[in-house]
Amino acid sequence: MSINTPRGEARALSIVIPNWNGVKMLGGCLEAVTHALHFAGYSPPWDVIIADDGSTDGSVDLVREQFPWVRLALGQERSGFIANANRGIQFCRNPYFLLLNNDVILHEEFLAQWQDAFDDPDVFSVTPLLLRPDGVTFDSGRRVGVWDHGLIRHWVVCKRGEPGPTLYGSGGASIYATDKFRVLGGLDDLYRPMYMEDLDISYRGWKRGWKTIYQPACLAYHHGSVSSKKVYQQRELSGIIAKNHFLFIWKNVTDRRLFQQHLLWLPFWMAQAWRPGRRVVSLAFFKALAQTREAFQKRTIERSQERISDAELWKLFRPTSDDFRNSPYLGLAGTA
Repeated sequence: MSINTPRGEARALSIVIPNWNGVKMLGGCLEAVTHALHFAGYSPPWDVIIADDGSTDGSVDLVREQFPWVRLALGQERSGFIANANRGIQFCRNPYFLLLNNDVILHEEFLAQWQDAFDDPDVFSVTPLLLRPDGVTFDSGRRVGVWDHGLIRHWVVCKRGEPGPTLYGSGGASIYATDKFRVLGGLDDLYRPMYMEDLDISYRGWKRGWKTIYQPACLAYHHGSVSSKKVYQQRELSGIIAKNHFLFIWKNVTDRRLFQQHLLWLPFWMAQAWRPGRRVVSLAFFKALAQTREAFQKRTIERSQERISDAELWKLFRPTSDDFRNSPYLGLAGTA
């Protein structure tokens, strides 16, 4: 069974919403989804799936009572965002799916704006303009990045701009081609418990010649890491992100020259531990070492499938002078 589409063909869509103890946000998220489906001309039955990760706050009861048409993919115990999202995606019935955080509110026109990008068979994903609830502050959008002394820096260009290629799509509100997503094996649990998995899957798609497209006409509002902040302090979250930066490089950067630069610069970065803000990167490196074998096993697989080199990709997503004017990068390499 597929969603009925307004065009009567190919663009049938599933919506997957991972949830863990998100009862305070989930109702508003589903109401916005309902409005967006109606606005875009979709008629029931809708394929909307809540992948619940063992919630204990009444989330499941809320769905059953207020949104009985939503399917539930229930986990018996908490498995973490990546495993939970992958479980929900397995239930998708359609050739495209929206992976949506429970703290994201779709603008009513969101689902009317994504379809044309997939006229190009090489498109893997479409990602939106994400603003904070104030409607002004940028949360996500078009992403640029640079290779910086053996580490990576990537950030959001804080300008609405035009549709076009982006380094990666936000895992909080992007639409994916289901078949390509499954060929890539889904979100990678290497990055457990979370973060960097959305960069990873888009980057792997790009290296296979599959595009991720930024579409600012798709608009949504993100409250921001509501579930993760219930469990982790900000310093812990920064450490997870930094750890996963190392794992991302070890798994995905197969260009020999760039990887040699990474190895040559590592002693320098480790020597910076005493500097304010750098200790988190050094500690993250040692945590990443525990997953070295896993990362390099996957590196072998990725190298065998790539069609585009790392060097070509970093040139493609190098920020322009206008990008820098709109969003000067203020962070540290390895902690973006």
